[in-house]
Amino acid sequence: MKKFISLFLALTMCCSALFTPALAYEAPNDSDAYVDVKVFDSLDEYKQSLENAPSVQTSYCLLTPVIVRRGGSSRNICDIYMNVSGDILLSAIKYKRIFITNGSLLNEVTYASFGNSKSYTIQNFPAMCNGSFEFGEMKLPTDVEYVRIWKVSLYGYSMNSGSWLEAEAFGTKYTVKN
Repeated sequence: MKKFISLFLALTMCCSALFTPALAYEAPNDSDAYVDVKVFDSLDEYKQSLENAPSVQTSYCLLTPVIVRRGGSSRNICDIYMNVSGDILLSAIKYKRIFITNGSLLNEVTYASFGNSKSYTIQNFPAMCNGSFEFGEMKLPTDVEYVRIWKVSLYGYSMNSGSWLEAEAFGTKYTVKN
């Protein structure tokens, strides 16, 4: 009788494991990282924030994504800029994917996506240690003030070393270390 009860309980556990629904969540893989970014209502507001930004005096280059509404707070078309600051001379970035979301885990909305996650997209720009370049554009609802920008395999090309350096998420910036 004990063997019968043990066998019955074992079969019951196996069947319940087979027929229990499972929830799956695709978490970003280990190379993914994100930064939270403020959306500026105007180019003037963005330029004023650049004047107040601290300078960097290390072997780092900070890539700070910035989103600016084109035409003021009532417009949903936005320009995406990447601020460059530090002492590494950068002339390009490459990435497998960069995407912009609302940051919610339960009700995530993707506003824009760049790259295909399989091969690298390279974006060249004039070589700079300090400055900014336009990364792209996107549509963003007018009531959104902050977004989350995710990156998959983001690198900056250092003209100092002649090599690609991996960017790491750091606060609201991506840090490229020499």
